[in-house]
Amino acid sequence: MTDGSFKIKRTILPDFQYTPKDVEADMPLYITSSVITELAPLSLLLQSGINFKTIIIEEPEAHLHPALQKRMAQFIVRLVNNRKSVWVTTHSDTILQHVNNMLKLAKRPSTERKQLMEQFDYEVVDLLQDRQIRMYQFSRESKDLRDPVEQGRTVVQELKPQKYGFEVPSFNDALERILDEVYAFQGEDD
Repeated sequence: MTDGSFKIKRTILPDFQYTPKDVEADMPLYITSSVITELAPLSLLLQSGINFKTIIIEEPEAHLHPALQKRMAQFIVRLVNNRKSVWVTTHSDTILQHVNNMLKLAKRPSTERKQLMEQFDYEVVDLLQDRQIRMYQFSRESKDLRDPVEQGRTVVQELKPQKYGFEVPSFNDALERILDEVYAFQGEDD
């Protein structure tokens, strides 16, 4: 995703460097793009050789184009399939859709699954089973806005996979409202 590599130069303080592919010069992270600086900690962790059992990734979609968000989701699924416990917080419908696609692909009949995997360049390590994943939606609940005790409570709801994967009401509601606006604002061309 970074089209380059990271390293740490050992000086008085660690100096984190990025080297773009096909370039011989190292660059300090502070002059690189936000994509590079967001992905550097994850890359350096994986290079460190630390045998972690759980990794928590907050907003893995941060600063990533939708195409890179899909690749990040694929990377996360591969971590899960490598027996790592991965906790992710996200607002990305792209990441959610990739998870759902891998759940659905895994359930396809083997001949069809193999054909689709070849067509879209997936491997067995990219697939997910329902038992490998748990999803929760955090929502705000307000029974009485005048009562400070009731304001701002967070309700945690476990979501269960449905026919097409996980349905996340807060995502779906927001996307539906946006789509309603698109239809209303475009109108008929005269």
